[in-house]
Amino acid sequence: MALDGLVLSSVVYELQTALIGGRIDKVSQPDPHTIIISVRQPGEIRRILLNTDAQQARLQLTGNLPENLDTPPPFCMLLRKYLENGRIASIAQQNLDRIVHLTIENWDERDGLTAYILVVEVMGKHSNITLVNQHGIILDALHRIPGSINRHRELLPGRPYIAPPGQDKQNPLVEDENSIESILIKASPQQKLTNILVNSFMGIGPGSARELIARSSIAPDATFSNISRENTDALSRIFFDFMQELAAHRYKPTVVLPPEEKAVIDFACYDLTQYQDARHEHYQTMSAAMDIFFKAERVKFAPGKDELTKRIRTEKNRAERKLQALQTEVVDAQQAEHLKIAGDLLTANLNLLKKGQKEITIVNFYDPNQQEITLAVDPKLTPVENTQQYYHRYAKAKRSVEILEQQIIETDMEIDYLDAVLLHLEAAASKSELQEIRLELSEQGYLPPIAQPTRKHKKQPKKIAPVFKPMRFTSPDGWDILVGKNNTQNDYITFKVGRTYDLWLHTKNIPGSHVIVRMQQPDIPVATLETAAKLSAYFSKSRASSNVPVDYTLRKHVHKPSGAKPGFVIYEQQHTLYVTPDEDIARLANQPQK
Repeated sequence: MALDGLVLSSVVYELQTALIGGRIDKVSQPDPHTIIISVRQPGEIRRILLNTDAQQARLQLTGNLPENLDTPPPFCMLLRKYLENGRIASIAQQNLDRIVHLTIENWDERDGLTAYILVVEVMGKHSNITLVNQHGIILDALHRIPGSINRHRELLPGRPYIAPPGQDKQNPLVEDENSIESILIKASPQQKLTNILVNSFMGIGPGSARELIARSSIAPDATFSNISRENTDALSRIFFDFMQELAAHRYKPTVVLPPEEKAVIDFACYDLTQYQDARHEHYQTMSAAMDIFFKAERVKFAPGKDELTKRIRTEKNRAERKLQALQTEVVDAQQAEHLKIAGDLLTANLNLLKKGQKEITIVNFYDPNQQEITLAVDPKLTPVENTQQYYHRYAKAKRSVEILEQQIIETDMEIDYLDAVLLHLEAAASKSELQEIRLELSEQGYLPPIAQPTRKHKKQPKKIAPVFKPMRFTSPDGWDILVGKNNTQNDYITFKVGRTYDLWLHTKNIPGSHVIVRMQQPDIPVATLETAAKLSAYFSKSRASSNVPVDYTLRKHVHKPSGAKPGFVIYEQQHTLYVTPDEDIARLANQPQK
């Protein structure tokens, strides 16, 4: 997917042309990540789709209308309250970032004509939709972000809206022909040209950078140190002409497809010359191209996947509520230190305590100011029994802390496990992959047991072990790399396929796939290690992030604790490599395992 700042700018221009001045007729929410806004213009109704799903986040006009939820969620009802019948006053992208402000003017009974800003952040896993009033105060967000998750940027009702941190980059749409040369002079000689472009110019994502490199006839992985003066001149010229076309709003919406398959590869607001052997289909508008692309993407999802995802999210929400309750209980239990202090004070003042008293006031020698303290006692107990009762209550509280802390660890591990299941569900693209996940969840007690077909013959045939088909890749050096598609496959490739001295990789403290590199010699080539690390980052929860930490160690240093859930391991003697997930490697290098 290539929805970077440049491509988004073409979508915003299209929205500005079609929607400004229109009245909002209806707001609907077909799923937890999607908002549809119907806008009434003279003689027609246009629909804006806002999506915050990590893999399909976007903003566009759409003709594909999914079914609505039976009951509108609270955020949808809030948007209806403030936006319906309002007029779209402006649509503006923020500095070529993937942030768009839709300003809607509507009538408020108390304040009269009032402006509301619908902030759409199309930023991978951090995508969100937030409604802000004219004073910059958040009315609500589709995905609320409390301070416990991000203390620098809370997205909660009543909080001031704070934009994501800006990036100190140059605007490529206003640069001259010397921009590239001035940027390259400052860059590290070993830095890839694609990374230089992404890191230097706002709005340029990996897809746009690869396209500029391809149009300049430069190798995709070229660094500044291994290009010629002619390459630099060509890149400068191509860059300037390319940006001039986009600045003038001369777009060529394109969807790239494989030569024969009914799948999609990429899309952009310009022709994607980097895919020379693929089919290129061009459309009148970016939204039409995006409708085709994302509809094809959804076709591959196996039936029943949404239902299963909903079930696991419910289980995860339950576990998160349990974790919060346990944390509250442990805080309360940890505050029981005053029980021990009371026991110590009674022990030191036994001569002042008589049976039949309901309370006793004594000096608290633990207090630096030696203040008096009043302790409740049981009049039916002797002084010694009252003292022992305080110590008993203290010991019980201490024991409960240990039990609660163990339950917190187990619940935290369950949440990590369910996160991993959701990740693998999201990536599942076939019925067999979905069935593997169903079987795993059934074995873990999250789903009812899967009924086995009855057999007519008394003699039962030998049970056939499931055939696992993890993903198989070939590194630039010709080494085999295996990647698990789900937790069961993770265990399989790690403990059944992986040999003692094979290399094992996994994202650091992030749910994702296990990766095994089949070692051909003791020293692994740098290109193979980098490819394996990028695959580990891509097939993880941090697919949409950059600078992802990936741990790697020998397979012999990876162990599975007794009774642990599928996919859970512990490991040692690891090293950490920081990489950015590479969709090209994940998409083009994949080969089905035989």
